[in-house]
Amino acid sequence: MNTIQELKDRRDQLTLEVESIQGDLAPFEEALESPEVIQQGRQRAVQDEINDHKRRIDSRNLEISNLNQKIHRLERLANRESLAAGYLSDMANWKADEMELNEKRSSIETRLQQVRQSDQEDMAKARQAETDAATAYAQAVAWGDVEGEKAANAEAQKAAKNLTAAAEHHRRQQLLITALEQELVTIDLHITEAQKERTEIGE
Repeated sequence: MNTIQELKDRRDQLTLEVESIQGDLAPFEEALESPEVIQQGRQRAVQDEINDHKRRIDSRNLEISNLNQKIHRLERLANRESLAAGYLSDMANWKADEMELNEKRSSIETRLQQVRQSDQEDMAKARQAETDAATAYAQAVAWGDVEGEKAANAEAQKAAKNLTAAAEHHRRQQLLITALEQELVTIDLHITEAQKERTEIGE
């Protein structure tokens, strides 16, 4: 099993390699835009070099990330006894965070349901008002009720304006609903993270 220092040495070595590859990458990125390369039709070859350098950088960065996790875990294990009290405190903190996040989630979910219901009701009322006005107009025409026809026509125009306003309000509400739904996704991710941290602390 690698010691913590060996892992740190490997991480330092990889970090230097990344810096070196990044230094080698810069000229290729500059060359890609140069008239000479474009004129000679060497863009593909230069792009392949750029992609290869980036793959090498990504590979090392991934290994560095894995090493950081191993180093963190080993350091934590090495100090487990002295940090026992700290772990208990951290677990309590993550539990409190999880509870707070669940409360926020419940609040947002309630608000989301209210917005959806209100939006649906507003659109339904506006559509019904337009339908009622159209029905009244048709009945007035059928019975030869000139005054009723005028009144129904005015109501139809009013209902059409109200429906247009309701449609615009619906559009804005949909933006709000989307934002609330995204916030729920974000909170769920935080809740999962808190649960994961509590599980790791308890290991």
